[in-house]
Amino acid sequence: MFKRILALYIGVLISQGTVMAQDVKHFPAFTLRTNPLSLLENDANIMVGLGIHFSPRFAISVEPGWVLYTLYDPDNGVPSAKGIKLRTDLRYFLRDFIPMGDNRFIPFTALEFHYKNVTSKKTDDFGINCVNGDCEYYQQGNYNIHKTEIGGLAKFGAVFPLSRSGRFNGEFFMGLGARTQKFRYKNTPLGSTVFFNPVDPAADFPYIPLSEGDNPPTLLFASGIKFLYFLGKK
Repeated sequence: MFKRILALYIGVLISQGTVMAQDVKHFPAFTLRTNPLSLLENDANIMVGLGIHFSPRFAISVEPGWVLYTLYDPDNGVPSAKGIKLRTDLRYFLRDFIPMGDNRFIPFTALEFHYKNVTSKKTDDFGINCVNGDCEYYQQGNYNIHKTEIGGLAKFGAVFPLSRSGRFNGEFFMGLGARTQKFRYKNTPLGSTVFFNPVDPAADFPYIPLSEGDNPPTLLFASGIKFLYFLGKK
């Protein structure tokens, strides 16, 4: 269901941009996009995306990323992870932006959607054969966490040239939005319950069991820089 909605969303963006660009010269224009800081994100990934400029004022981008590992988990070092991350946005430039033209500093606003599907390996405490919170014994073990994340935000930023030809450009942005996360636990020991301490994960018992389900929406603040390179002839 999600894949169908995502395909429809991207299709609508492309069709709208194509209509606006029918009578404009040098459009559509295509860019390769990458994020030099993607390996420092919480779910570190390698991102190579595509941007499509349909007119001097409108463009979309589709940015898939391949997740390699997970950072910033002090209780588990740098756990291995694998998965995908997808961002797409529709942007409006506040001044005409001509691909490989005489551009200086072109501000924009945009609406962004993102989806993440990541599985990571962790080591934690397990209770075995637990009834009403009482367990026969406890042990440590490895298991997989499957995380699904969906979010969106409104952002603003600017594009600026990094070469005389205007083919190579930089971009920075800031944005505010919300996201939801769903967690599932797999490959746990037979008859076990995953436990954690909600106040201090490094403290001793009492622990409470983790529960699978949807987390409530949380505020999302995003910022970053990206590089884009125009393809084709000038």
